[in-house]
Amino acid sequence: MDKQHFNVTYRGPALTNAEMDVRDLAPALLALSGLLESATEALYPGRASAQVKVCGFRDGSFGIDVSIGTSIVSRMREFFASSDASALANALAVLTALGFIAEKGRTSLIGTLRWIRNRKVERMEHADGKAVLEVDGERYEIPEDVYRLMQDKRVRNCLQKLLDPLAHPGIEVVSFGSDGNVAAIITSDEAIWFTGLPHVDTMIRQETQEMTLSFLAINFRPEFHWWAFDGHMLVPVMIEDEEFRHRVDHNLISFARCDRFRCDVRATQWRTAFGVKTEYEVVKVCAHMSASGSADWPPMAWPGKDLFGDRREKETSTEMA
Repeated sequence: MDKQHFNVTYRGPALTNAEMDVRDLAPALLALSGLLESATEALYPGRASAQVKVCGFRDGSFGIDVSIGTSIVSRMREFFASSDASALANALAVLTALGFIAEKGRTSLIGTLRWIRNRKVERMEHADGKAVLEVDGERYEIPEDVYRLMQDKRVRNCLQKLLDPLAHPGIEVVSFGSDGNVAAIITSDEAIWFTGLPHVDTMIRQETQEMTLSFLAINFRPEFHWWAFDGHMLVPVMIEDEEFRHRVDHNLISFARCDRFRCDVRATQWRTAFGVKTEYEVVKVCAHMSASGSADWPPMAWPGKDLFGDRREKETSTEMA
């Protein structure tokens, strides 16, 4: 058999007669088809396509029995040059990654979005076939395929539309499963957690290196930046060295504008909705060097070279003069 069956079931007082307004049903079915097609393309780009067929409706609620058509399995079989069983396993991977079919110990898209609960993803580190999300100080590890689905705009939008019937009075729950086993349940109160893709900043690269800085503006609140000059440009930095902060807060150290500090600085580049940004964190203040009356550092010209060596501003003849 080269088709995988699963079911989507809507429940609530409005569905006790197993009837559903076609204006709610039609968009949901199109969203389901779009979700499986886009998820398949995200996981197997150019190698497989999914066809969704409704096999029947069930009484007592409004349940839809669905199958993925043979095109996904046939094309996967050609690509992987594997047996029917192996090809079907790859088709099942799409449904498992979405959370439509349960696998013990397996993280899914639905499970991940339920954990996030519409909170801001502060960081997302992606490496070695997995991703680690950080939300409110908590870390959550997800596999490569779930990461790709989470980042796919069409997948996220289609999932939201599939849950749109929950916004209608009398439709309270939607569940997903196969062979009588329920893999996921989403209530109308939880539907807001599965909205379309918000932009999540993605880390491009991170490196730590020793730098010499001069602090030009400080802030005694730990959640705010200091401003530092690295000999090339003025940058905002977060002070993560708790020992140094303690010395500053308790007046155990004093320094002037042109004093220099040898620091371990972590620079992180992020891809954001507005382009690439770089964040700087002083991990450790290693040494304090007094200016001793010298006013020649930092220079007044700002060539604009950041810690990664990118030129942000061109030097002008006036600055060089």
